[in-house]
Amino acid sequence: KLTSLADEIVAKTESHNTLQRNLQQIEEKHKNDISLLQFELENLQDDLGSLTDINTALEADVQKREADLLRSRATHQEEQDRWKRDLEERSQQNNELRRKLDVAIQDQENRGVSDAEILRLETQLKERSEEFNKLSATQDEIVQLYNSSRERCSAFKEEVNALHVRLGSADNKVSALQVELTNVQTVNDGLNDELSRMNEKNQSLNDCIDATTLSSTMLSEKIERLEVENANLHKEAAILAGHTNHRQKIHYLSKVKNDLVAVTNERNLLEAQCAKQVEDLRKYGHIFNTSTSQVRRSKSPIPDGINSSVP
Repeated sequence: KLTSLADEIVAKTESHNTLQRNLQQIEEKHKNDISLLQFELENLQDDLGSLTDINTALEADVQKREADLLRSRATHQEEQDRWKRDLEERSQQNNELRRKLDVAIQDQENRGVSDAEILRLETQLKERSEEFNKLSATQDEIVQLYNSSRERCSAFKEEVNALHVRLGSADNKVSALQVELTNVQTVNDGLNDELSRMNEKNQSLNDCIDATTLSSTMLSEKIERLEVENANLHKEAAILAGHTNHRQKIHYLSKVKNDLVAVTNERNLLEAQCAKQVEDLRKYGHIFNTSTSQVRRSKSPIPDGINSSVP
């Protein structure tokens, strides 16, 4: 029975070694998962920095184009107002010449104004009319330029709106990346916490196993000593079997019986201790298997989309 207990202790030790190897594999897998998440986290941070730079450049470009649009609109408005004032002044001058010409013609009819004066006024009116026509043509050109400028402004507004749309899309991508980054950090923190708990459980299990191993070694040494004492008692019993002195034989037989009772009691005590150690090993093995299953069930997968590239 002692040999069976020793074999069971050896088997439990091998089971402990197997559990230890499994725990090391789980720790290595956790470390690999954490390294992968850290790598993905660095990539996401780089992508976030790139999108932030693009966002800043787009905002600066939009502000510059809006400022250019406002300056261009103000310049065209000033030029158009100036030409309108010139046309109004020339029109007033032309009307004044017509009025003078009409007055001169009327005076000629009434008082006999000279033909030279009328010719001079007609010539001046003709020149003014030609200048007015030129100004009218120039005004038409200005109107065309103004319309063209308005078309360009409309196109520029559409381009600015498109830039705003792109800017909003970039902001949405940045927000999505920030959310994804937060999720990755949460998963990473969870894995680190789980690894810390596993390390604590592993340390506790190692302490228990070390104590069990030491106790098993001491029990094995006691068993060996008891086997030697048992063999010696068998030898003494054999010697007593052939002893001639009956009183001495009885004395030795009583001593042997007492020693056998003591050995039996100590063996029973050792068997109880071995059984307790075996039960402890089973209990710690069950705890370790339960912890391993919980770790495998609770381990969060890497969120989808981490490896997706950012346009």
